[in-house]
Amino acid sequence: MSVIDDTLATAEEELVFVLAEVDKFVAGLTPAHRIFALCAFCLVLLCFMIRKPDESKGRDNKFAQFSMALFLVLIFGAGAGAIFGPFLATTGWIT
Repeated sequence: MSVIDDTLATAEEELVFVLAEVDKFVAGLTPAHRIFALCAFCLVLLCFMIRKPDESKGRDNKFAQFSMALFLVLIFGAGAGAIFGPFLATTGWIT
């Protein structure tokens, strides 16, 4: 168990470090660069969303497509908030 706990602790430390570095990077972007990053983020999400439908699974496939679309919308909202959150907070758009 100790090896698993050590591995999870190391992974958590690395993830926190990476997220802190991404936050620093995003905080230094200009609004134009933030819009460009949001467009690139949208393009990546669209690549995940556009796929050939598989009609052989029937009703279960429609639920899977709906849940994937809902998940992608939530991810888009989180990404847009992360990209524009610091900028909007410093300009007084959000309190």
